[in-house]
Amino acid sequence: MRAWLRRGLKAAGFLLLNLFVSILLLDGALALPLAFPGLARHLPDNLLAPSQQLYIENRSIISFNPACVGYDPELTYSFKPHADCLQDTGMVRARYRINSAGFRDDEASLATPEIIVLGDSHAMGWGVEQNETFGEILERQSGRHVLNTAIASYGTSREMRLLDRVDTSRLKYLIIQYCDNDVIENRVFLYHTHKIGQNVIVPRSEEDYRQIVEAEKKKGQYFPGKYTLQSVVLLFRRMEKAKEEKSKDIERKKRDLLEEVMAFLNAVTKGSLKTDLSQVRILVLQVNPHSGGDGKFLSFLARYATVSGNPPYVQNLRILDLSQILKRPEHFFKLDDHLNPAGHRAIAELLALAIRQWDTA
Repeated sequence: MRAWLRRGLKAAGFLLLNLFVSILLLDGALALPLAFPGLARHLPDNLLAPSQQLYIENRSIISFNPACVGYDPELTYSFKPHADCLQDTGMVRARYRINSAGFRDDEASLATPEIIVLGDSHAMGWGVEQNETFGEILERQSGRHVLNTAIASYGTSREMRLLDRVDTSRLKYLIIQYCDNDVIENRVFLYHTHKIGQNVIVPRSEEDYRQIVEAEKKKGQYFPGKYTLQSVVLLFRRMEKAKEEKSKDIERKKRDLLEEVMAFLNAVTKGSLKTDLSQVRILVLQVNPHSGGDGKFLSFLARYATVSGNPPYVQNLRILDLSQILKRPEHFFKLDDHLNPAGHRAIAELLALAIRQWDTA
C-alpha cells in the first residue's frame, strides 16, 4: 500500500475516532442533568434547556403504561378500574390509585359530586401525589364532593365525553382545565360535527394503540449518539416552528385564535352526548407546559362565549386567568414541564375563592 494512502486512512480513522468520542462526550454532557436530578435543580434554565427537551422527548408517558392504562374503544385509552401503579419518569415519581370508574380519585368522590374537574395531565396531577392535586385540595377546602376525571393527553372533546360515564345529578360546578395542545383534537371533533354532522370521537384502533405502547417501551433504549441526534432533530423542529410563527401576520394569528376558541366551544357544547349542563356553572382555566398561557385564548373565549347563539351555560361561563399567577420555578418542576405541588395549591386556592364569590353573587 502506498505511503500516502496509509497516511490518508490513518488520518481518516483518527478523525472518525475523534468524532465518535466527541459525540459520546456531548451525549454525556446532555444526559448529566437527567442522571443527576439534584444537579439539575441548581443549574440556570438556559443551560438546562437542551437537557429538558431531551427529557421530555424520552420520558415515559403514563397514558401508555399497561399497568395503569388500557385500550378504550370509544376514547382510545383510559385508566384501568382499580389500578394501582407507579409513575416514575426519572424526574418525577407518584403513585396512581384508580377508582372503579377509571379515574384518579377515590370511590367516595364518585357519589353525586358537586364539582367535576376535566383536564389533561396538568389537572390529573402528573408527578404529584393524589392528595396534592388541585382537585383534591379544592375538595378539602370547599367541603364539597369533587371528582377529578382528568386524563393525560385528552383534549376537550374526550374530556367532555367522560361526563357521560359519571353521576352528574348534583353537579353544580364544572372546572375545565385547557391546554394549548387541546386544539388539535378539538379541531378534528369540530370537523366531524360541522362537516359530517356527527358528534363522533374517532378513536385509534386497538392495534394502533398496542403499537404505540410497544414503541413506548423501546423509547428508553440508548445507542451511541442518541442524545446528540435527538438534539439536532429538536433544533430543526424549533426552527421550523419559529419560522412558521414568524410568517403569520396579526390577522392570521387572530383567525387561528378564533378557530381555537370555536373548536373549544364546540367540544364543550357537543362533546357530551347525554349530560344536561343547563344548570351547571363552568369555570375555565388554562395550564400550558411551564406556564399559565399568555391570556390570549382566554381573552378570546370570554368575548365569544357571550355570543347570543350559545347556550346560557356557555354565555355565563367564567374565566380564571393564570397567565400572571403561575411562574417558574415556583409552580413547576425544574426539568419536567408540569405543575409541582405548589402550583396545584395556588390553583386550588384561586378556584375556591372563585366558587365562593360565585355562590354569593
